[in-house]
Amino acid sequence: MGNKLSGKRIMITGASSGIGKEIAFLCAKEGAHLILLGRNHERLVEVALKCGKDCDLLESDLLKEEDVKKIAKKIAEEKRLDVLINCAGFGRMEAFDQLSAGEMVDMFQVNVLSTIFLTQKAVEKMKKQGYGHVMTIASQAGKIPTPKSSIYSATKSALIAYHDALRLELYRTPIHITTVNPGPVDTPFFDLADKSGMYLKRIKHFVLKPDQLAQKMLKAIGSSKREINQPFLMELAGRFYRLFPKLGDFIVVHLFSFK
Repeated sequence: MGNKLSGKRIMITGASSGIGKEIAFLCAKEGAHLILLGRNHERLVEVALKCGKDCDLLESDLLKEEDVKKIAKKIAEEKRLDVLINCAGFGRMEAFDQLSAGEMVDMFQVNVLSTIFLTQKAVEKMKKQGYGHVMTIASQAGKIPTPKSSIYSATKSALIAYHDALRLELYRTPIHITTVNPGPVDTPFFDLADKSGMYLKRIKHFVLKPDQLAQKMLKAIGSSKREINQPFLMELAGRFYRLFPKLGDFIVVHLFSFK
């Protein structure tokens, strides 16, 4: 790959843990200048120290309107922004009637509305500078909804649809739009989403390591790759589900009702 990211300015949301942290490490090794965003200042500092000196830190929470505006201001003030990587997000795996209105609104705010708003601001800058790349973590849950993931799946479906439409609007420009659709990834995401640990235990053969997914993301930066879908077996399952939805419903209910 060489040093194709040397000097590139890359903003990463959700950079203090999980996939965001791992892609930050890889981009730093390639010589990128990083703008790291996350809620936990101490963990952001730890990530920055491991990445090296060429990092800006912005403690921010995508649930807070003032923080989202602060990030938008940072984007506007940058001389250029080569890549935006949206990794921030969370989920609660509960039956549809066990989620409060506040929990549902919060999931849509972080996973969809704040992410879309920041993407909009980044693309505005990229259009002016004549190039850029947006890479956003969605999920296989946006393609294959499962029991007890109604709101989370809905947020990820919304992200996929938004980026598909955005890609079409930017079709004749040198701005690339990539959605990353992983299955379960072994990250702190499941500390909240699966407090019992039973879900991860039952699907351990499908669970991805965040550093492995980050490697695939790194390879795609600067390319016109439309989607990254992992693991491959879940991508095949998604295609099967779209071709045979009734049979797909039967299989999904029997495989994932243990959440």
